[in-house]
Amino acid sequence: FATGPETINASSRIETESYGLYGQLRVKPVRALTLIAGGRLSWYEAVAHNRRTDISESNGKTTGYFTPYGAAVFDISSTMSLYGSYSANFAPQTELTVAGRVLAPRIGSQVELGVKAAWLDGQLNAYVAAYRIIDRNRAISDPDNDGFFIAAGKVRAQGFETEISGALTANWNLSTGYTYTETAFLAGDDGEVGQPFSTTTPKHIFKFWTHYTLPDDVARGLEIGAGLRIASKFYSQTGLIRRQANGYAVASAQIAYPVHRNVKLSLNVENLFDRRYYERVGTATSLNQYGAPRNVTLSLRGTF
Repeated sequence: FATGPETINASSRIETESYGLYGQLRVKPVRALTLIAGGRLSWYEAVAHNRRTDISESNGKTTGYFTPYGAAVFDISSTMSLYGSYSANFAPQTELTVAGRVLAPRIGSQVELGVKAAWLDGQLNAYVAAYRIIDRNRAISDPDNDGFFIAAGKVRAQGFETEISGALTANWNLSTGYTYTETAFLAGDDGEVGQPFSTTTPKHIFKFWTHYTLPDDVARGLEIGAGLRIASKFYSQTGLIRRQANGYAVASAQIAYPVHRNVKLSLNVENLFDRRYYERVGTATSLNQYGAPRNVTLSLRGTF
């Protein structure tokens, strides 16, 4: 059972409630194969309280919506496995239309195929996965009414991601990954079909982080780390007006030292080179957000 956050505009206050039942079954018909099946029944209701008349009424209700789930995992070897999964989606939303109503829940499905590997007794892990998500009713900005939303038609997001993470040596940890995302309208208003629906999502994102503990004969216990996040350009569009944000690369760094057997002093720096970039772009008057400027955190942690 969950009570969602309130959504408030000039005339209404929207309260949401949702609850559900779910179950899962796992079967191993042979040693190398695991089959998983499950599902969820969901109930949801949004209640609008009119702030002017003090009257409350249902503003959207779903009863017993079933979302199935299924997956299969096949062990190729002791270090590598293939997997595939399918799941239906049901996600209530809190965004409001210009008429003051809550958008209908998002519904759709997701398919994923991939391969996972683990080496060095699970200390080093890697995976590659391709996915496709079909979605209906996703909230998007209303092009004619700033600050309000409309439901997208049938849309698709697809792509792939890969990541490797873990310990390369006893002193050296690494995590790096790449994500490619492509979105498109499959059904909608004239001129939308085939066009991107989430233009503020970068197509390419690359992440890298490394952490190294120096040998005792160099600097006993001293740890250093560095990271990088790179995103390609993205934009938002209202009518014929397009607001584009350039791609960006943001670096981070860390240094830590154990001042006592159970106490560690750490210094973390985000946006190391104080890059000024847009993390999000929206309309002429809202939803335009800069990424955080350089920021430094000094922390002292103890374990007892």
